[in-house]
Amino acid sequence: ISIARVTEDLKIVSLEHFFDNSLFLKQLTSGCPFH
Repeated sequence: ISIARVTEDLKIVSLEHFFDNSLFLKQLTSGCPFH
């Protein structure tokens, strides 16, 4: 695993991307449309 130092903006973007994927998977598992 590589650990790189990034700016706060990139950290925030990564966290948002992670949470968006989690919400997307929740929507899929719950059977609700994501649109």
